[in-house]
Amino acid sequence: MNWEAIGAIGEIVAAAAVVASLVFVGWQMLQNTDALRTSTSQSHAELYSSLATRISESREIATIYLTGMSDLSDLDDVDRVRFLSFMSAIFRFYETSYVQHSKHKLDQELWDNIEKQLRDMVAAPGVRSWWEMRKHWHSPQFCSLVESLISTGGGKPLYERKT
Repeated sequence: MNWEAIGAIGEIVAAAAVVASLVFVGWQMLQNTDALRTSTSQSHAELYSSLATRISESREIATIYLTGMSDLSDLDDVDRVRFLSFMSAIFRFYETSYVQHSKHKLDQELWDNIEKQLRDMVAAPGVRSWWEMRKHWHSPQFCSLVESLISTGGGKPLYERKT
């Protein structure tokens, strides 16, 4: 019996086992990445839905939102605080989406839709006024994105008030 040949065969089998286990680990990582993206997308959808529900279920909040989108000066002090608070929440949603996308944890397709909505959001005069007051609350990278969306224009206001 040639012990060297048996040892060589053992090494080949061991190497094949290592390669197979690495392939399996790689496959598991891809599965986990897909699961993470799905979870992140679902969480973003739920968060956005909760924000939108606040507007759709209350005529008072919808009126404040619509008025604030057009012109902050048309809101009294209390309603201005409510509008500014809502904008803070929605822009935190946008920034979180941006961060998750930049870390490849949010699907490109979902990010593209969020960015389109953000572009339309910053087309509203009241939102631009809010942004000038509160952009210092956001990361420099997100500020650059929003500023580029504002400067390139092209957004359509989400809602317009009938006068």
